[in-house]
Amino acid sequence: MRSVTVPQGALVAYVAQVNPKADVAKVLKRQDINWNSLYLREEGSSLVEYKAKCGTWADQYAYVATGQTITADKLAALHKDDQKNLKENEELKGWNTKKDGSGDMVTAETVVSEEMTVYPVIGEKAEEIHITAKVNGGESLGGETLAKVVVFEHGQEPRLTFL
Repeated sequence: MRSVTVPQGALVAYVAQVNPKADVAKVLKRQDINWNSLYLREEGSSLVEYKAKCGTWADQYAYVATGQTITADKLAALHKDDQKNLKENEELKGWNTKKDGSGDMVTAETVVSEEMTVYPVIGEKAEEIHITAKVNGGESLGGETLAKVVVFEHGQEPRLTFL
């Protein structure tokens, strides 16, 4: 893929020539970064390429300042065509540096030090369970605070009571 590197800060103007609605602060489509048959790169930025399972035409891209973390706005969602092909019990679990999922997971805390290609990790949907407990004489607590109220008194074993 032939590319052209533009000065830092100029990427916005080049992408606007290709697609005035594209926002370089977010994830871009392949066609948004193709300027005069050259793929755009920006000085001081690293390109994160999000591979799509349905084909390279659906790959997505984000420019991240080298040495900075990927922001939530620059984490791609699963391409809509890949989303359609998921089984009912599957979902996107995140992005990984290796196609087989054995590499590093990429999150909003990932520091980008060079251009990187990442692949979708598909897994089973987690089953959602809602728990309510009555403690302290009948006070109801939801699952998010339940873990905070488990107390072991004088070496007693924890006990579950089903209502």
